[in-house]
Amino acid sequence: MTLSQPIELESPDSAPTEIDPQRQALAVEYAWVRRRLFFLELAFTLGLALLLLAAGWSVGVRSWAEGVWNDPWAVVALYGVALGAGYTLLSLPLDYYSSYLLPHKYGLSTQNVGGWALDNVKSLALAAFFGLAGIELLYWLLRTFPEWWWAIMAGLAWLFMVALAQLAPVLLMPIFYKFRPLDDEELTQRLTRLAEKAGARVRGVYVMDMSSRTTAANAMLT
Repeated sequence: MTLSQPIELESPDSAPTEIDPQRQALAVEYAWVRRRLFFLELAFTLGLALLLLAAGWSVGVRSWAEGVWNDPWAVVALYGVALGAGYTLLSLPLDYYSSYLLPHKYGLSTQNVGGWALDNVKSLALAAFFGLAGIELLYWLLRTFPEWWWAIMAGLAWLFMVALAQLAPVLLMPIFYKFRPLDDEELTQRLTRLAEKAGARVRGVYVMDMSSRTTAANAMLT
């Protein structure tokens, strides 16, 4: 297990004692905009799913995949890739606004458009890898256990999330962020003792350079 702390800790004497009313108002406004975007993205996804079924596009994509490679496993993979690519392209303007333009507008992002694009490419690659594996697994369960596929898939998804929580700080987060050992020896020892009390084995305590992308305050410890 790796403990990663994305922000430098300040002493109580250096922490601000008063909340800036203007910054607080901007934070409330930003949260309100984010909530509206969340429901907009949800409606957009639901609308696309309904249109995909009602307009017969889903059957069309399956027919196209069967024409490319008439193997059921390949058809499932091509179908997933086609839908994923189509959704990514259609949602790109909304994603660009919500994850790049909006944070810059409120002074919360320090990332340039190239860095934003690179992070998105990495995210898409990971989503494609795990997504295709999940689709093929679901297809196999549907064929092998037609009555219990849903229960087995739910159990496997739970196990996957548990494993991901352990592996993400070691395998996934370094893909996006740089890590360096925490140079505060006292804090390192405190965090290590805290983890040991919780029964977690700690390989090291590291600081993650989240400040290279955002100015937003956070207290993430993973």
